[in-house]
Amino acid sequence: MAPPRSYTPTELLNDPDYQNGMITHFLSASHAYRKYHGHWQHMQLSEQILFEAIASCYCDIYRLQVFRGIEHEDVHKRAAFLMRWISKFRPIQVCTDKPTNLPTAILANEIFAVEIALIVLNIDPAIFFGNRQLNGYARNLVYLLRFHSCEAEQVASELFLLDKHAKSNWSAMT
Repeated sequence: MAPPRSYTPTELLNDPDYQNGMITHFLSASHAYRKYHGHWQHMQLSEQILFEAIASCYCDIYRLQVFRGIEHEDVHKRAAFLMRWISKFRPIQVCTDKPTNLPTAILANEIFAVEIALIVLNIDPAIFFGNRQLNGYARNLVYLLRFHSCEAEQVASELFLLDKHAKSNWSAMT
């Protein structure tokens, strides 16, 4: 069932339910950055850009719901759309001409986007990236985000398979 009427982005972003969801995802992502990457030298998280990415994600999901007649998106779509918009807006900024770890600086936003998707799926990124078998999935997602134009719905399918595989092998990850 589609939402009862179409909203403009301004109306949508002023809706209390949408605002609560955006704030929850924003706080979760900000916390994840500090937890996993607070030690990154010469890089910082732009909270304004991060919030804009999350707001764009919510607007994009809403358009999908209206167009397809979807009442509620599933967790894999939410994670994929967040991943797509975070990697597109690039909220992690390099603050020097000579970063100490150039490969990390180049891929910082894609790595962060994958981590946020994992958190949405209730998968601990530290355990996930630390598991040799599952690390290949994560590296593939980083590669897709960095070097290919991927639609969020395609990524949602990838995340569904990743989630199913990770949770079926959860005991091997802990």
